[in-house]
Amino acid sequence: MMENMLVVRVSKFAKLYRADYLKELDTNLQSIQSHWFQAFRFLISKILAQGRPAKTGRLLRKMVEDTVTSHFDCKSSDGITGTNPKVFTVAKQTFEEMKVKGRPYKKQNDVDTLFGAETKSRVYNTHGILRFIATLPAGNIVQYSISEIQAGRLIPHYRKLISFYGIGPIAAATYLRDLVDLYHYEIGSKVATVEELAHIQPVDAHVKRVALEVGIEFEGEGAIHQGRSIVEACQQVSFSNKLPIFFSQGASWICANAFEAALKLLSHQNLEDDLSSRFS
Repeated sequence: MMENMLVVRVSKFAKLYRADYLKELDTNLQSIQSHWFQAFRFLISKILAQGRPAKTGRLLRKMVEDTVTSHFDCKSSDGITGTNPKVFTVAKQTFEEMKVKGRPYKKQNDVDTLFGAETKSRVYNTHGILRFIATLPAGNIVQYSISEIQAGRLIPHYRKLISFYGIGPIAAATYLRDLVDLYHYEIGSKVATVEELAHIQPVDAHVKRVALEVGIEFEGEGAIHQGRSIVEACQQVSFSNKLPIFFSQGASWICANAFEAALKLLSHQNLEDDLSSRFS
């Protein structure tokens, strides 16, 4: 049986999750929305973090940023647009050869995600996310995503993201979830249906572990089926579209920061939150 109050308590850790990644990103929301490179940094902080220890993820992102700043115009707010195609080839080679203290830290998937895959499979967009970004207005992936969501195209946009080699459902959902969180005033009302919210639920091992602990039962094995289970469980507590977002963020933070101690705290602390004000 689902423990409603535990669901709310898990969601309270979302503010710590958000504080951690904003501190690591070291920029402001206006810059992410107005400068292509800051938007790109936000994107890779989500899609390259999956399945890695935090330290490894930071090293990998630093290598990506060093590669990009060495080969692309990162000073101009739209500097990646109009980039000579040869630059992508040279940058790819630089990234492939880059190491930190003799270790590459990257996988071939990381190279393929950023610069394009060799596969001829029709399932994947083989051009790489950087070439795609170069075709966007001002080269800004965040502003493009916001525009797609404002136009009611969140689900097609999600499908576009997972069409890139190496970007799976968890990475795409993490990026979109945190984007909706950061720019909730602009796009939150556009992400309101169960299906839309299910597409921004990254149900990785951490989120699933916490969900099971608080009694959420999963129906189906696919990413969207599992995401829908979390959304529907959260709607038993509050119909606000913020709660499913906060729950999965809080679950991620708990597992990354003393899972056992946090669960003990959740089970015993007194909770007197006014849910109507919390999720209004």
